[in-house]
Amino acid sequence: NLHHHKSIWGWPLPEWGAAGKFIGVKDSSSTFLKYLDKRKISLGCNIKVLHQEDFDQSLHIGLDDTNLTISIKSASNLYITKI
Repeated sequence: NLHHHKSIWGWPLPEWGAAGKFIGVKDSSSTFLKYLDKRKISLGCNIKVLHQEDFDQSLHIGLDDTNLTISIKSASNLYITKI
């Protein structure tokens, strides 16, 4: 059950340098799943928090082979397990 996994984001603020494996989503709507697919965030990928913007709390994250920025809303809908 994914609800027993604690997010590495350290809600409401992420832990700097936190790393984990993406194992599921809280929001399974088709729009969110399409967003993840477009950003190439897929189950099993490794995610690391690189930086958080003070202005809007958006997160700069590192994936297995790329870096990108996601909103705090998007991050809060990801289930991540520490690795």
